[in-house]
Amino acid sequence: MSETSTRETFAVVGTDTGVGKTIVTSGLVGWLREEGVAARAVKPVQTGYPPDDDTEFVAEACGTDDAAICIERLEPPLAPRVAAEQVGAELSYAAIREGCERALAASEVGVLEGVGGVRVPDRSPPDRRRAALVRPRRLREPRPRSRRAASRPTPSS
Repeated sequence: MSETSTRETFAVVGTDTGVGKTIVTSGLVGWLREEGVAARAVKPVQTGYPPDDDTEFVAEACGTDDAAICIERLEPPLAPRVAAEQVGAELSYAAIREGCERALAASEVGVLEGVGGVRVPDRSPPDRRRAALVRPRRLREPRPRSRRAASRPTPSS
């Protein structure tokens, strides 16, 4: 892995707007930066902009503009697809995902901040919901430490 590619990515998600995702994101990115880690927050879509600007909040909390980036901004304070339709804009899942990937690749640790709730309506196919933006960022499956560990049964839920 190159020195500039993301080594870890965390997703900060919530059940709705106003539940503290941006505060958690700014705290995590700020702490990592204080520890000398090149961390960056990435917000796929910001609605209600202006006055709401989550990336500005994170940047101010961290003391630097490069602490956070937003891929798409829309003025109406609505679910992203609804806001886009209202202003005649087109939201491209592929473009948003590509923008997130580029922004995350420029940091050691990326913090992907969710948009509204995880399953906020977006009129996308199920595999294109905001939850799907988080899924590809999951890190590798944990590997068993030994063959013996691999053969142990896992507790059922």
